Amino acid sequence: MVATVLRFESHLLCLPLAGVRDASDAAMLLPDDGRATTVVLVDPCGQGQMALANQRRAVAAIKASAGAEISQLFAQVHTILTGSAGVSLAVVRIDADRANLEFAGIGRGYGAVVSSSGIALLNSNHGKIGVGLARSPVLINRSWQPGSLLVLAADGLVDAWDLTSLRHLQGEPLEVIGRRLGGYPDRMPEDASLVLVRERL
Repeated sequence: MVATVLRFESHLLCLPLAGVRDASDAAMLLPDDGRATTVVLVDPCGQGQMALANQRRAVAAIKASAGAEISQLFAQVHTILTGSAGVSLAVVRIDADRANLEFAGIGRGYGAVVSSSGIALLNSNHGKIGVGLARSPVLINRSWQPGSLLVLAADGLVDAWDLTSLRHLQGEPLEVIGRRLGGYPDRMPEDASLVLVRERL
């Protein structure tokens, strides 16, 4: 598991609203085994302590189910949060040995895979996890090439980002890419989250 963590470098940023101490969004990089790693972005609906509580419950459910199929992660979070205001959830599993990336999202998670072949978007389905009937996420498969860059963001940041700039920034340190991509001063008046993951070459 340690080798899996070291195989990827990541930059995870969750910014709270101005004047708020804790961001209600959460981002995680979870090793699954010696081959794959899972990236998760949780964006609770609403604000304040209730949103933060729902984020923490979702994170606990995901950590307890680390290594499970993506559809099972969504089912676990839905069960834990049934009756709440719900969360948006985006999950990516990268299997570098098999040159494959698998993505599923419900709600306000947005992403892209940037490689020498171009930019492949990762689009979430509408809805909320924990609200109404459980929904099976639609799985999207993309190619994962050496040097590929995964980008995930919640809606507080997406309106400000410029994906086209990534083709020119791909080899830069992840913190530099984050600053250029984020447009943090111009983001929407809500939490903003950004996840960058790249395989170490």
